[in-house]
Amino acid sequence: MRAVAAGAGALVGGAKGLSCAPLGNGGDLAPPSADQPTHTNEMTIRETHMAMPERLKPTPATPKVRALMKDLLKQILDTTWDNQERESPEINALIQQWNSHAGRAFEFHEFRDMHSHTSEANFLRTAFHQKKYVDDLSFEEACAVTDFICQCEGTESDTDYALDLLETNFPEANASDLIFWPNEWFGDEGMLHVELSSAQIIGYLMVKSSRQLPDAPPIDLPYAVAQEA
Repeated sequence: MRAVAAGAGALVGGAKGLSCAPLGNGGDLAPPSADQPTHTNEMTIRETHMAMPERLKPTPATPKVRALMKDLLKQILDTTWDNQERESPEINALIQQWNSHAGRAFEFHEFRDMHSHTSEANFLRTAFHQKKYVDDLSFEEACAVTDFICQCEGTESDTDYALDLLETNFPEANASDLIFWPNEWFGDEGMLHVELSSAQIIGYLMVKSSRQLPDAPPIDLPYAVAQEA
């Protein structure tokens, strides 16, 4: 990992279970003024707003396909309920129809357990999300995806899609834990409330996944990456 500010650290005391700094952006660190000392536990970040990059957004379904999938979902859920939440050939046939239009293959238990963790509308939206590895992903785009998650700019399914983008493009780096449970990611229970800029989050993901984005600038990463047991 490359350091550009020897003593720069991350802000501490943010929202529980979220490591993103509230003003996190693409990684621009505003230098201190001549009469302002640099503190080892502070970081000044220039605030900018980034939406999900256009080319990384999921491809929306056509109204016809969306209506078809909505009807299939109702049939699957109703049939599952009528069958006392047990799998059957009829349900599997409906799921096969669903999967022929979905962005990935769904399994029976996902429909059976859907109401325990999400809504029908959100579940339907996730059906059209596809994992996307971007060969020419830029550092700015990666930071924008991170900001999209940290600033809660989308729905639950949008956030899940954005997390999948990071997980897919930085394999084995566990982006979800780094963002929401940094204490687990760093292997230090005292780091639950640590805050990182989006640039630092991407920096850590690059280190952990061994994928270095060509246009990434030098990034201060003040905490050691936990080694695998």
